[in-house]
Amino acid sequence: MKSTLTGLLLLASAVLLGYYGLRWSNSRLALKGQDAKQAELLLEQRTANDIVVDNAKLILQAMYDYAVDHDWTHSRSLQQLVDGHYLSSIPVNPFTGQPTELIRIGEMPNAGNLSIVFGESGARDDNGNIVERNEAILLIAYGDPALGFKLHPRHVAGQDWEEPSIGEALRSTMIFLDGDMLITSVRRMDGNSYWKDSLESALEKNGYSLPVGMETELSSRIQRSE
Repeated sequence: MKSTLTGLLLLASAVLLGYYGLRWSNSRLALKGQDAKQAELLLEQRTANDIVVDNAKLILQAMYDYAVDHDWTHSRSLQQLVDGHYLSSIPVNPFTGQPTELIRIGEMPNAGNLSIVFGESGARDDNGNIVERNEAILLIAYGDPALGFKLHPRHVAGQDWEEPSIGEALRSTMIFLDGDMLITSVRRMDGNSYWKDSLESALEKNGYSLPVGMETELSSRIQRSE
């Protein structure tokens, strides 16, 4: 009799555990489904600015992957990233429906496109001697400030960006800025000091007259979807 009661209790416990386990599992699945729906809804609600930021992050990562494989020399074209299998394709500019382009800073209209500033960075020892020199970049993506964001905030890596070498009106169209040129750390883990070109000197090396303002003509595309 005692063994029968023990068996019944064990069976009841197993049934209850199974019931609550199934409810917990179903709740988890429902939450996962809800999370997926919310994520899908957010993606559907993205503004064109959000898509530009996503594109910029994807391209910046591809630029770095390319540089790692090419002795820290960065690609000069988006098509080169595709040809080298660092990008599956050139991301579409949500403002034009065409492949994203690299343009000169100040070239208008600029919404959805990118500019890249090339400079140098590296390390100095305690005596001020340069012990490492690498190519550094600043990637700039443009959008429409009036549209705002649903998924991302305006992204400026490492600092509040009030750059006097770029005109205020032009600066307001820049919704994503990232790259080695914005690194703010001074001391490296190896004990050497980090150095980089100032943006002002890098802009001058890239052929810009300061301060950089908006151009009135589409005169100098540096790369189309070749």
